[in-house]
Amino acid sequence: DYPEAPAADRAQQRFYRLMNATVRVCYETAAQEAIIHPIVAHLETGAPPADFDSTVSVVQHKQEYFVYQDDEPRNRCLDISGLGPIIKSLILQAGVNSQDYFMCIHAGVVTDGRTCILIPGESGRGKSSLTAALVKAGYTYCSDEIALLAENSFEVTAPHIAMCIKDSGFDTMAALFPQISDLPVYDREDGKQVRYFL
Repeated sequence: DYPEAPAADRAQQRFYRLMNATVRVCYETAAQEAIIHPIVAHLETGAPPADFDSTVSVVQHKQEYFVYQDDEPRNRCLDISGLGPIIKSLILQAGVNSQDYFMCIHAGVVTDGRTCILIPGESGRGKSSLTAALVKAGYTYCSDEIALLAENSFEVTAPHIAMCIKDSGFDTMAALFPQISDLPVYDREDGKQVRYFL
């Protein structure tokens, strides 16, 4: 029951690059852009590229928001705040698919410039909080989502995307970075409320 995919040439377009993938995101309204773009703004390319890997489009129909990738239905949500997590996830997936790797580990990743530390863990077990604490201690943030390991060399590639902070960690994270309390709250499709911080 998805409506027809929107025409990309009638929407506000921005281009985001993660690892080796460039994704065109077509916003139907300024309100959609305002809720989504801040999460992925650090990935925006300068001038529009000559080529890109996929197009993600958003359309509002009646009381719902529908998300398409290359004109195929991908997801939907009832509140505009749910669009941010959906679009971020599609850009992350495109970036991961652009890489050659033999293992993907769900982990936070930080580096001291010579080596990196992986902080693996299940969702909701404090992985992002520990990653943020290490950043506060002087390490460089790489990712709080995944680490991709290259075959033979075990070299780590981590997608540099905004850290996702769940509502259960708002207070803990705000103790490290007080500005987190001022960030907008997004509704994720798993029912959790999250903020994004970079």
